[in-house]
Amino acid sequence: MSAKLRQLTSTGIERFRSFLAQLRKDRTLSLPFELLIDPETSEAVPQEIQLERPGFKVKSDAASYLKDRLAPLHSPAIATNAGLWTWLTLFYFDDVCPAVDGSRKPVADAHYILDPFNHRRRYRHLLATPYRILITIPDHNRIFLNTPLPVHGDLIEQTMGRLYLIRIPAVREAIDMLYFDEATGRVKRGAMNKTPRRGDLRSRFVTRIQQLSLTYDVGSLNGAELISLMGAEFERWRINGDTTGAVPDVT
Repeated sequence: MSAKLRQLTSTGIERFRSFLAQLRKDRTLSLPFELLIDPETSEAVPQEIQLERPGFKVKSDAASYLKDRLAPLHSPAIATNAGLWTWLTLFYFDDVCPAVDGSRKPVADAHYILDPFNHRRRYRHLLATPYRILITIPDHNRIFLNTPLPVHGDLIEQTMGRLYLIRIPAVREAIDMLYFDEATGRVKRGAMNKTPRRGDLRSRFVTRIQQLSLTYDVGSLNGAELISLMGAEFERWRINGDTTGAVPDVT
């Protein structure tokens, strides 16, 4: 199936929201694709863009495809266009909320309906956030994007509010070197545990970067140079992963 890109109107967004509520009660409902083309629920975008459904497995698949296809729009406002991203969610709903044996299991609305001005919810959208990550972090992004598309993930939840740091090349390179597990293709075990661990990503990494920024020009370093300044607790993650165990207090 292919279609010309459109965007949902406010009416279309509310009808899609209503559908999601119904889907949680009856997980076998048919998708309301009519919302994508009905003039009452959708409207044209400035450029004519044709979309296909190649099938997205991981976030990088969707992000790369949409970055290419949305390029003609040439507007920073894309990131906050709720109608556009909600239309895309419905069009690619089989990818963001796949049916298993004919049944779907939708999560919270914010994962499907972009809430761009809510700082707690805007990073939860399953299509807009991978796109934004790829635009903002063009390299060393696999720890964020090499994950299943339908799963938001605690890593994104905890780190996307700190994009100002991840924009620094050395910081994102260091994250990749320290916490990406080459064997599994995912974040290393223990890096995002709620119980603080020495040198972990969730609790210690940002704090240490902020400390170093008071003394060093972090922007002038590469990832290896940054890690060398961070201390032994981080070097262990680069070599062995989670070997330090939980600690009662992280300062």
